[in-house]
Amino acid sequence: VETQIRDQQRLPQLTLVYLLDRSGSMGISSPRGIPHIDLAKEAIIRSIGLLQDTDRVAITSFDAQAYWIANFQQVNDGRELQRLVASLRSGGGTSIMAGMQLVASTIIEEPSELKHIILLTDGGASPNGLIELTRDLNNAANVTTSVISIGSGSPNFLQQMADAGQGNFHGITDTDNIPNIFAQETVLATRS
Repeated sequence: VETQIRDQQRLPQLTLVYLLDRSGSMGISSPRGIPHIDLAKEAIIRSIGLLQDTDRVAITSFDAQAYWIANFQQVNDGRELQRLVASLRSGGGTSIMAGMQLVASTIIEEPSELKHIILLTDGGASPNGLIELTRDLNNAANVTTSVISIGSGSPNFLQQMADAGQGNFHGITDTDNIPNIFAQETVLATRS
């Protein structure tokens, strides 16, 4: 039994953006003693493994500013993407808006039929303009946005962002589940 779709013409291309909070609080450890940033790196690596070679990814991180870890590219070089992901370190403040603006400036140009953002954050940021930007991306370019929020007191605006982006919201207290949620989001995005 094979589960791969052999007819690539029928499989819509996906552009998936990983938007990761790399602020100092992401250095806090999970119940198993693994820093949240390391769980996020493992999650991205697992998620990339679920994509087709023809799919496209970008990896962005933010603290007080936003940074490209990997610009938009096809998934065909998984080892290089893993190496880039491994370079992530925690430190600094939190500006989700900086990360969203960096992604928004280029994702609308992507040729894929499906475009999805997975935002991972602990939510310690200003909500100003985030819901509107997420809604605008969805309306203008069909970009969906899912939010994974770490901590029991997830700010309400994160749920509203996911709703505005027609994505999913995951409020998690057990951060060891981050890789599983990324995998679930990847599978859902590819089957849209």
